[in-house]
Amino acid sequence: MSLLELVGLSSLAVAQPLLDVFGRNASVFVVQSARPRDVILFGVALTLGPSLLLWAVEVVVGAVSDRARLALHAGFIGLLGAVFATVVMKRTIDSFDFWSDYKRTVASFLAGGLLVAAYLRFAPVRSWLRYLAVAAPVFLLTFLLASQAATIVNPTDLPEAASIHVTRPAPVVMIILDELPTKSILDGRGGVDRDLFPGFGELAGTATWYRNNTTVAPLTPEAIPPILTGRYADHDALPVAAEYPRNLFSLLRGTYDIHASEAQTRLCPSRCGGSQPSTARVLRSLATTASDVWRGLAEPWSRPAKLNFDVGNAIPNYDPALQAEHFIDSLAVAEKPRFDFLHLVLPHHGFRFTPSGDTYLAPVIPMGLDEEYRWSDAGLADETRRRHLLQLQYTDHLLQRIFQRLRDLGTYDESLVVVTADHGISFTEGEALRAITPGNHDDIMWVPLLIKAPGQRAPRVVDEPTRSIDIVPTIASTLGVDIPWEIDGVAASEARPASYARPRILNLVGWSAELEGDYVTTDGDEGYREVLAAGPPSTRGDPRLRLFRRGPYADLVGRRVDELGVGPEMPISAELAPGPELVVEGDKPFAPVVYDGRMPAGPRLEIAVAVNGTIGTVTGVFYGFGLRIFNAVVPEHLLRNGRNDVRLFAVEGNTPTLRPIRASPLTS
Repeated sequence: MSLLELVGLSSLAVAQPLLDVFGRNASVFVVQSARPRDVILFGVALTLGPSLLLWAVEVVVGAVSDRARLALHAGFIGLLGAVFATVVMKRTIDSFDFWSDYKRTVASFLAGGLLVAAYLRFAPVRSWLRYLAVAAPVFLLTFLLASQAATIVNPTDLPEAASIHVTRPAPVVMIILDELPTKSILDGRGGVDRDLFPGFGELAGTATWYRNNTTVAPLTPEAIPPILTGRYADHDALPVAAEYPRNLFSLLRGTYDIHASEAQTRLCPSRCGGSQPSTARVLRSLATTASDVWRGLAEPWSRPAKLNFDVGNAIPNYDPALQAEHFIDSLAVAEKPRFDFLHLVLPHHGFRFTPSGDTYLAPVIPMGLDEEYRWSDAGLADETRRRHLLQLQYTDHLLQRIFQRLRDLGTYDESLVVVTADHGISFTEGEALRAITPGNHDDIMWVPLLIKAPGQRAPRVVDEPTRSIDIVPTIASTLGVDIPWEIDGVAASEARPASYARPRILNLVGWSAELEGDYVTTDGDEGYREVLAAGPPSTRGDPRLRLFRRGPYADLVGRRVDELGVGPEMPISAELAPGPELVVEGDKPFAPVVYDGRMPAGPRLEIAVAVNGTIGTVTGVFYGFGLRIFNAVVPEHLLRNGRNDVRLFAVEGNTPTLRPIRASPLTS
């Protein structure tokens, strides 16, 4: 009977809250490659695992003392009652401060104590808890059959493709990058910045660049399905084949040997290739996520945790560099036409790659964002954009390697090559990172689209508007395929509908004006002008330093300290991470190129960071936590194997003077 009581109460305190959260956010199962059996086992574990664990502890204690077991059982009843009370209060009262947390904590323990007293005194309460065990299978079946998770538990296969005829088959290589605005690759004259991004430049030299291309959704789960179906996304659908069975994979699978490397979607079935994580690995990762979510629900003083789908959190052990390596190695020549597909979560934030592919330590969520994911400081937004562009240089390097691999195989010229991105990102002060607003729509909506047709050698630039829903019909037109389902997009070779003058994007978060159903519309001509007007980071000097030459003291970057005017030391000190002296080990892929600094509050300063006697960057400071805080990125080529010397200077005057700042390792 005690087991039934624990099952009933834990189903309210643990199983139902967690199954509800995961059932409404089933994308977590998609990005973790969970199969139907994984989701079922996960649901069963949440439903029965906590109660079985508590009961097992009772059995062990009962083997020593039955009286101690009864006391422990009453304690577990009280604990689960307190947790249930906390969950109820958090779902009904959205207030998190010291006083409300204190009141919620007291109320939770009081509720647990009252439940224990009622349990010990009244037999009907004990009976009710036993009957409550019936709720456990109800919650489980609701999760498996009536939530978003049901799509994964009960998948449907792709439609038959035998009747689809490809009249002009050619190898297809399609690459979708993540969180990349068109602005980021421009040179200030409307072209690709070939010095910073030679891979994009190489492709643009032989492809058609649809420069006025826009996405139709600001988040990956809603942005990639339109790219692969030619239809606008369903707001509530998971990005899986069961929800989008008519897609590019199903269109080509009767003719093509498909090799798909998907990072955050599962639009191609398992037979499309790629490795599948073991059930044990998936369940371990899901258990970690569930633990974090439940702690946010169960602790009276904690905010409810949200399932976070940022790279590094969403995909367990995800390494985009390793994914790219596997994709490059998998490219091959075959008798049957190949469709090689890659969705690479680069240059997505969680910035940690240098242009060479070395990594550095940095938070997944960049500094300078408030709780609404808006940029609170222009300097930090600009510094983060620099890191975005450095990571984009690494992404560009991977593109170069893919193109070279195709050339080595002798298939580049004959291939249909498509490179695009799912959506953009904004680095504008006061604007959101990704939520669409009138002030950032040109950063998020306009994304690159370059298509090299089989045999194409001459570049073209097309300024007529296109949308991501046009990619499938354009591929189908090139390969000579009739699409056997209705689509919203049109082939790029066809005339644009008048509606294309106003690009539209799914209004998941942000804008509340100019709505057409679930979509926001905007002035396409104005947005495109803003995109083309975007200037490059810098046009001066060594390409390795261009991304670091920004702001009023840009010309200092790359100069030797001993060539500049150095004034008296500043009467302040700073704490610096990784530290003013560090050792770089050449055999490890780690480059300490990002420095976090803390100084006492005071006037605003411009800080120059010198590495081994050369100015690597000049950055400003912002105020937070009663301190002046700065975040600086320096060129990796200034670092050397062994000991490195990092020094800080305040920069003053129109004719800059450097004033040394004492620095010590950051202690907290």
